[in-house]
Amino acid sequence: MTTALCRLASLVIALGLSLSAGPASMRAAPPAQIDATATHAYRYAQHIVFTLTATGDRRIGRAVLRFRTPELSFDPIPAGFEPGTTISAMVTHELRGGVLPPFSKVTYWWELFDESDNLVAETMPVTFDYIDNRYVWREASRGGVTVHWSEGDTAFGEMVLDTALAALRDIAAEIGVPPPSTVDIYVYPSREDLISTLQLGGRDWAGGQARPELGVVLVDLPPDATAPVEAQRVIPHEMTHLLIYQATQSGYDHVPAWLDEGLATANQASPDAAQANALQKALEEGRLLPFELLCAPFPDDGQDALLAYAQSGSLVQFVRNRYGRQGIQDLLAAYRDKAECLPGVERALGVTLARLERDWRTSLSNGDTDVAGLIGEVAPCLALFVIAGLSLLPMLGGAARRR
Repeated sequence: MTTALCRLASLVIALGLSLSAGPASMRAAPPAQIDATATHAYRYAQHIVFTLTATGDRRIGRAVLRFRTPELSFDPIPAGFEPGTTISAMVTHELRGGVLPPFSKVTYWWELFDESDNLVAETMPVTFDYIDNRYVWREASRGGVTVHWSEGDTAFGEMVLDTALAALRDIAAEIGVPPPSTVDIYVYPSREDLISTLQLGGRDWAGGQARPELGVVLVDLPPDATAPVEAQRVIPHEMTHLLIYQATQSGYDHVPAWLDEGLATANQASPDAAQANALQKALEEGRLLPFELLCAPFPDDGQDALLAYAQSGSLVQFVRNRYGRQGIQDLLAAYRDKAECLPGVERALGVTLARLERDWRTSLSNGDTDVAGLIGEVAPCLALFVIAGLSLLPMLGGAARRR
């Protein structure tokens, strides 16, 4: 009996070993040993070229490029080449028509397959910034903020940097959030240059432009005698959009335009005479815009857009005066939680938007308005600018709102 048991045990052990080994066809092939180098080069709004060189111990029969941005994922692109253990592959991707969002972060990698179409290797992802490389950019950095400019001296770049840092500090304190870890400001020498950049990149012109999800701001600011005054207007405006995004994150698309643009307009350190005059004139003529209409994005240009910015800036200042810093923070908290325009006001301030608008209109009619004081402040400034041979150019600042 002992002998029979021993034989049975031997059979079980042998069977177990044969099952664990499995047939030769089921054993996993050893991983391929492949050295690969991936590179890229592009011309802004023209094309981007991806290249790959790879050498390995197994013949490579197919190579596929994959790339994406934070907003988009592109279809995989196969590369043509002669199969072998050493290959050189290239993919040219057209950028005309704005297929790649300007100033995005692009991430790409390659997948390599053997001649049996088995995936044998995948390169490490490479990430780069798709900036407007038609210009040679100078840089100045401090406190997480980097200013890029193509015309003007070092003092000009430092002035923009100082303005941005001060704006971030003050606006972050009011909104109650830390500033983004990194901010990149691209300063174009003229409005025409900035318009060209946006249109070539498939984007509409909207004054300045903030890409809050990327921490990027684009402005036009000629390096002349008006630059310090203009910087005090356009830089705080666009910094506000970045910080509103910081405060609301995934709820940013729920922030009504009157609050997003109104807070940005109210934070402009230098006044905008055109907006002040538009508000005063609309008040006198009884044609103020209903704020319920200003929950949606403003038009890009025209007198209604000018009035929309002016009204929104005035209403935000009214909220500041009545409800303080907490009122602004409560509004942003409501929209961070993805409240709709009207319920968000009632949740944050305890009044309807219609009641808030009536109280604001009453304050305008009573004369205790910021617009009246603003015009009073602007008039002497304009006189000084005329004497000095300078001029202030109206500009509608706007965020690239993802709505």
